[in-house]
Amino acid sequence: MKADKDIKIVIIGMGFLMEYIMPGYRSLLGENLATHVVATTVDEKDIERKRRELPFRVELGGNDKVLREVEPDIILFAPQPFFAGAIAEEELKPYYQELREAGKPLPDLYCFPPNPAGKFYLDTIGSDIHVCNIIPNMVSKIGGEDVSQEAYTMITIPDEAPWPKENYDRLNRMFLPLGYVVDVGPKYVISVLAGQVCAHNLHEVIFTMVDGLKAGGHEVDYRQLASAMRYYFTHKFTLKNPGKRPCDRDGVDDKLYDVLKMVTYHWYRGIIGFLSSIGMEEDAAAEAILPIVNQHIQSHQVETREALDEATANHATKGGVLEMGCKTFAAEVETKLFDAFKNYDSMSFDDTFAQFIEDSAYEITHRVSDHGYKLGSAKPEYLSEHHAVLFGLLCRAAEEQCGTEGLDAISAGVAQYGRERGGRMAQRCKADGRELCMRNYLCYGEWRPKPGAQLSEVCQKSPIYSTHATKCGWNDAWKKHGLSKYGPYYCNSVDKNLVWGFNPTIDLKIYSFLSEGADYCHFEWTGFEMTPEEEVIFKKTQEEVGDKYVKNFEYHTAHLYFTLMRVLEEKLGEEKAEAIGKKALHDYEQIFKKDYMTFLDLKDTDWTVAS
Repeated sequence: MKADKDIKIVIIGMGFLMEYIMPGYRSLLGENLATHVVATTVDEKDIERKRRELPFRVELGGNDKVLREVEPDIILFAPQPFFAGAIAEEELKPYYQELREAGKPLPDLYCFPPNPAGKFYLDTIGSDIHVCNIIPNMVSKIGGEDVSQEAYTMITIPDEAPWPKENYDRLNRMFLPLGYVVDVGPKYVISVLAGQVCAHNLHEVIFTMVDGLKAGGHEVDYRQLASAMRYYFTHKFTLKNPGKRPCDRDGVDDKLYDVLKMVTYHWYRGIIGFLSSIGMEEDAAAEAILPIVNQHIQSHQVETREALDEATANHATKGGVLEMGCKTFAAEVETKLFDAFKNYDSMSFDDTFAQFIEDSAYEITHRVSDHGYKLGSAKPEYLSEHHAVLFGLLCRAAEEQCGTEGLDAISAGVAQYGRERGGRMAQRCKADGRELCMRNYLCYGEWRPKPGAQLSEVCQKSPIYSTHATKCGWNDAWKKHGLSKYGPYYCNSVDKNLVWGFNPTIDLKIYSFLSEGADYCHFEWTGFEMTPEEEVIFKKTQEEVGDKYVKNFEYHTAHLYFTLMRVLEEKLGEEKAEAIGKKALHDYEQIFKKDYMTFLDLKDTDWTVAS
């Protein structure tokens, strides 16, 4: 085996996690870091920063090319979980096969998505590879102090393919800067990860308690609460390394201390309760969860709220397990917990409350565990990004094929698409016995933005209702993928025709678009004002309609594609339309892989009928 400093590494999926664990491969390679590592990323928006700040080469895509050029000893495999299986099948499998046929050594495969599990890679790539799943210790410093050895990096090696000692020892050496290594068997790894996520959700627990107390008139310092919680926790349980940071219950009176003890204990017991329910020995579960709880409470002793929020946002990969934990907390726990602490003076923090805390932690761990097992095999979620990118690619292909005539046909297709969507909205509105007015148009939309993807504010309610959209998921997607020039062809047609399809007698004026370089999209809802009386009806209608008519973006992407293709054929002829569609789909698949081609299965849908 090569000396550590001489190994070569390829990183597939150079994102936040791979930047975070750099101390590991830096410790192996030393001065050879710059020459012995090459990374790939699909994040076009951030690639210039990565190339500027990282000490090694970063390529935009091109995994297969980089692998063959570098011939790495280790592959750090960190794509988004939904894409991991497809990349393994389409890119890693043929590469490993070439190495076998040439009689060359096979690189160790370090997989960072928790799922697919190692056995998937053995079945897909070959049973002769050395593969493991890795969940790094994600807290190496708290308040500027090194706490890496207070917790662990979790690895899982498939039972079917144990590693040679020298490869296993090298893996341990790589992650030594991030804490000790714990090998958790395949049977429990996803559920232990779920328990770690639930421990991380103590971030939400602590700040919800603080916000509730403040709303009830109590001035509290979350750092004092965290110190008291950790003081109790480290005295209640035996930890391998509780750390040197002092903790106490100063500034917390007896009643509040008793409540904090209850929350800390029963949150922890909820996690352990779930792990025990699936057959894990309680001692093993405690060994896995105790240091993580200590870690997260400790961070709240010293870090700012802004830094803690940012850390959670960085770790919450889109579609990943931490995001699921945060969503479940927000949906099931947050309001009840906030109300309990808002009413702190009159609240009975009794056995019922303790059971609520324990049940909440149990349920979050359960749901995150279920979600974790689905990652890598579940059908991926379509977003507005897929819709926007497909539109941009159709525009580009139409322009390449037919110039201005092609883009004019695209605009006509968007108008038709908008009118069909608006028509479906009208059908549902009338079926519910409501008039086709602007107020109801605003309530019967078919899509909802993901949190943070869309920002809109009311700038005027009367005499004309007016809004500014300052952030748009479509505009962001066009920028990210170099398709910004085509955005206006969508924006100039879609909303006006949505309104027309809903009711041709009402009007919408749009004075500016983000896609054309403005600071915001300025919408003016002609003939409509949001009077106090109107607002009461509007909110009531919103509550009654809710999300029951919202369609997912697989549906919307399919509707966009098939309607545009129909209009392109009418305007340009079958041959040109077919060439445009073929080119756009090819480019789309290169970006999003086969997982996001399932929208084509909806080709027989009648887009004019509300379903």
